[in-house]
Amino acid sequence: MDIRIFDEIQKRYDLTESLFKLLRKNTAVREEILWKREHFSDTDEALEFIRDLFIIDFFAAFERLLRDRLSASVVSQDDELSQRLSEIILRESEYIKIEYLLDILKNFTDPQRVGLIKQIKRYRDWIAHGRKPLSQSPAKPVDIYIVFEAIRLVAVLVDTQSVER
Repeated sequence: MDIRIFDEIQKRYDLTESLFKLLRKNTAVREEILWKREHFSDTDEALEFIRDLFIIDFFAAFERLLRDRLSASVVSQDDELSQRLSEIILRESEYIKIEYLLDILKNFTDPQRVGLIKQIKRYRDWIAHGRKPLSQSPAKPVDIYIVFEAIRLVAVLVDTQSVER
């Protein structure tokens, strides 16, 4: 996975946010859209939903990076036992709880940043599973750019392939 995916996702978000700002300013276009009630009732509300989709997108890229890094680390060993273990880990790596991988990162980066990423993950799960109305929403990250930055900083560390203890 190429770490530049995070820049691409943020560029798409920035473009989307700019389009919503233009929509708010252009009353003729806004009224045309709002007139069709089936679309959405408020541009601010719609932008919030879109922000949530970008949180899902950004976190999915981060999770893929972690799983790819795990696989790359295991395959780097060169004896027969390691090769056999590698086959199992490569097959099972998709089923390892992301929380376990995040816990490992606490040894290599700021544990508070990892805690923030876990909070983002809980919020992402709540969104991805349909915003269950009966369950309480996890704390929503205050600013989407904080989400982007927290994940990007840890992703860069993971991607360097030189994490040493």
